[in-house]
Amino acid sequence: MIRVRAINQNGEGIPREIAEPVNAKAVLVAPDVDKRGVSSLVFYGEKDTDIICKCSVIGKPFPKIKWLKDGEPLRETSRVNSEVVNDVAVLSLRESIVDDAGSYTLKLTNKAGEKNVPVSVVVFDKPGDVKNVTYDNVTHSSVSLKWDPPAYTGGVAISNFIVEKRDATSTVWSTVSSTLARPLVNVTKLCTNTEYVFRVRAENKFGKSGWCNGEAIIVRYPFKVNYKFTGNI
Repeated sequence: MIRVRAINQNGEGIPREIAEPVNAKAVLVAPDVDKRGVSSLVFYGEKDTDIICKCSVIGKPFPKIKWLKDGEPLRETSRVNSEVVNDVAVLSLRESIVDDAGSYTLKLTNKAGEKNVPVSVVVFDKPGDVKNVTYDNVTHSSVSLKWDPPAYTGGVAISNFIVEKRDATSTVWSTVSSTLARPLVNVTKLCTNTEYVFRVRAENKFGKSGWCNGEAIIVRYPFKVNYKFTGNI
């Protein structure tokens, strides 16, 4: 119960009491993270270095915290672990590997509600290998190549592709191009009726991928000549 009265230099007035009792309750604040002016939480680091993700958590009462990766509970190890330090949820990825990259979720729960906060981790490394080197438009002196870019770019854009060739009877490779921006190239000035092998790899600012070899292909005319004699020899 609460009552109020006024006081002046002549004394105290008659108290006025509220009509009904008041129940004191804890203030509830929905869980969330303080993004400090950014629209998304993205953490970066090079492969083999430590990546520490820190998220300042708010909410009353203080939320329960759970980390997920790709929608599944995070499996903690001696290298991957989480903790809460001074209202900050910390995810530590020691000596990071490529598989650490991906989409994480910081799940926060208290009496006021639940909040799933997306967190992204980017691990910088050389790109993965290109796939599916195929040939098209084969002529007597040229062949067009195309391939699938690597699924994993290394956390940054692919800067260029490198293509090499060799005669199938040789072990010596020669560079066709090392500055290709697109996953295709037309190779010219080849020898007719010669079998070639081509290989391709990708490059970014952190290094080069492994090679992807195409099948051996013979460069020749795309048609057969049929001789037909209509007279006497």
